[in-house]
Amino acid sequence: MYVGFDDTDSTDGMCTTFLATEFIREFSDFDILGFPRLVRLNPNVPWKTRGNAAVCIRLGEGKGNPMVIGRIAGEGIQAYRKGTPAEPTEEVFERAKKLIDRWAMFGDPKTNPGLAISSRKPHPGLYWKAVRHVVELKPHLEAANPDFCHGWKNRRGLIGAVSAMAWTPRDRTYE
Repeated sequence: MYVGFDDTDSTDGMCTTFLATEFIREFSDFDILGFPRLVRLNPNVPWKTRGNAAVCIRLGEGKGNPMVIGRIAGEGIQAYRKGTPAEPTEEVFERAKKLIDRWAMFGDPKTNPGLAISSRKPHPGLYWKAVRHVVELKPHLEAANPDFCHGWKNRRGLIGAVSAMAWTPRDRTYE
């Protein structure tokens, strides 16, 4: 299961990557498959809050030996290189929405969160379009066709959420 989210920060604070730690805490009943994905999108979109990054975390049941990918509150966070993806459910979707409701900076007019959850990875071309162009929400979302999605305010964060799911990791960034 791919869980993508974006645009929860503001010009005054918060950070979408911080929210990734809260997702990892909330969904500790699942294993993390691969590294959480921090993707940078087109830095020239006029409505970005700050750096225009989105996050995707892949959840399921890990197979093989886990690797430590970081620490939260001094505790090692493990991920698996391979595993069986979990199937998205309404219960998972509601839990994820509550996290965004709790942490997103809704008072900033540029903050427009998006959450997308899918059992399948969208086509990588969606990521590349969001890096190289200013894309429209409706066709981008229709092409991704996530199992569950929710956008707050003008819903533009859904562009980043589905784009983060569509990215094919070839290298890693660390934050």
